[in-house]
Amino acid sequence: MSKLSKNKKRILLLSAIFAAIVLVIVIVAVIYSHITNKEEKLEYLPLPELLSEAPDALNGKYDNLTLPSDISLGNIDELNTLSIKWRYVLTREETLNTIIELSSTVNKDPITESDLYRLQQLDENVPSKGYAATYFPDEEDYDEPDDQSPFFCQFVDGIQFELTNFYWFYNAAGYGERFEWYDLRKDDVSDVVYKVDGQDYSAQQAIEFAKTIAEKYKKYYEDFEVVPKYLIVNKNDYNDYYSYIVQFAYMYNGVEMSTDGYNDAVREYVYQDVDLEIRVASPDKLMTIKSRLNNSGVTVNKLDGDFVSLKSALDHTSEVLAENFKQDITNIDIVYIGKQEMEQYVAGQDDFGHDIKFWIDKDDTIDFIPMWRFIVKDISTEGMLMPQFLCIFVDMQTGEMVMLNERSGYFFSENDMKEAKKKGVDITGYILDNDYQGEH
Repeated sequence: MSKLSKNKKRILLLSAIFAAIVLVIVIVAVIYSHITNKEEKLEYLPLPELLSEAPDALNGKYDNLTLPSDISLGNIDELNTLSIKWRYVLTREETLNTIIELSSTVNKDPITESDLYRLQQLDENVPSKGYAATYFPDEEDYDEPDDQSPFFCQFVDGIQFELTNFYWFYNAAGYGERFEWYDLRKDDVSDVVYKVDGQDYSAQQAIEFAKTIAEKYKKYYEDFEVVPKYLIVNKNDYNDYYSYIVQFAYMYNGVEMSTDGYNDAVREYVYQDVDLEIRVASPDKLMTIKSRLNNSGVTVNKLDGDFVSLKSALDHTSEVLAENFKQDITNIDIVYIGKQEMEQYVAGQDDFGHDIKFWIDKDDTIDFIPMWRFIVKDISTEGMLMPQFLCIFVDMQTGEMVMLNERSGYFFSENDMKEAKKKGVDITGYILDNDYQGEH
């Protein structure tokens, strides 16, 4: 064999080896690219682009997701994190002064500390702050439907307050049962009229009156706008008439502070609810105002950068849920969800000698963060005062997905779903009806 032939063979061999190496490199690159793309598939967009492109996401194809025909995200100029100090906000004196002030807005006779049923410290380990105060009127004072008949008053450390007219509660409405409800963002209630305290009283009259009450107490939630959200027609307990409940949404710069919430002592994070309710059991007379949102120490931090697009949020939701069951999404919007960072501690043992693990709030702060909200369906039951939904939330910063059953207040995270799958648990029933307690 000639020297030339040997060189050709050597060249051919080296070429084959080189080609094989290149092929391996290409295959590895493709696999790496596939893995990388899978891990980094979330699409992030600047807020203006995200809002303008959101309607186009409804035209995409998603496994086991059906979507509404259109969406309306409103005018949103920026997204923020709203950090709210929610415990140990007020001193004993501040709490006392506040409940006296609240009572004076509805009761004809002023109350003092000696009139209170309770002025209670919330946590003995925090001696200077954290109080709840409660006032009950005397029974003989609410036998007649006087406009100024005494109101029950409660104020809890900046977290919530309630004023309830005891005459209308004990002699007419009671707790009642929901007869009908309307979503004021889309339902026409112009023709809705019910008998309220024996008189024809329209839904629109009740809403307008409730707005005046909401404005009267504006100082207790002045950082937020309150907008009527639901109208509930309630069948009274003690007569054949009806009362109206108007539920307001708290808004911050056009974004709703979601009423969805859940407290669970075994989880690393909890979701905190907020709402404002005004109830009318007699035309243009306040029966109840109940507010749950702290207005002390609100810190607003504007979020710069990009956010998870709607298409990406839907893709991720589809991937996580498609193998489990179909989701018929009826509404899509952006809301702020309250999220608390918790830390774990061990408090004693159970009856079997096992350590019991609890989670406590690290710094008593709720961070309300922006999330996509996909409302799946109404799961409220007959007699419930407020409508309740099965919802899907996607964190607009991290892409994390959570399902929430508003009826039970139970949320089911992606990690819960992975855990359930490992154990061969059918998660459908847990999400819809039951409490699945994962290991944490």
